[in-house]
Amino acid sequence: MNEVVIELRSEKKVKRFLRKPLTVVEYKDQGFLFGVEVWHNLWKMQEAKETESISTEDYVYLLYFLAADNYQKEHRKETNFTKEDVRKWVKYDMSQSGADKIAQVYVNSQIVGKKVSDIIFSDGKEDEKKK
Repeated sequence: MNEVVIELRSEKKVKRFLRKPLTVVEYKDQGFLFGVEVWHNLWKMQEAKETESISTEDYVYLLYFLAADNYQKEHRKETNFTKEDVRKWVKYDMSQSGADKIAQVYVNSQIVGKKVSDIIFSDGKEDEKKK
């Protein structure tokens, strides 16, 4: 499966009349789907040389944003977050187990029938044998 739904934790301060503000913890489900749309958008950005100057950390945020946006589209939901929101999710709201689940789905996803993990960790000798 190319998708995962995790809980994002957020805190907000609720102002109370004549009392100290109250900190409320909320949990929101958010899905991430690594499908063809993610790889197509990433390819278009690479072709336009938009990804050349970004850091590795920003590249991860971009992948998370594209996967979350793809999940919203596939489930016919409105995308009501930005790339900056995704950056905040990763830095503050996402648990380590949630990040691990997303990473596992990422490496198990497929591009043109090949698993991403096989592409990342291949030594390139398979392509040489075919030639």
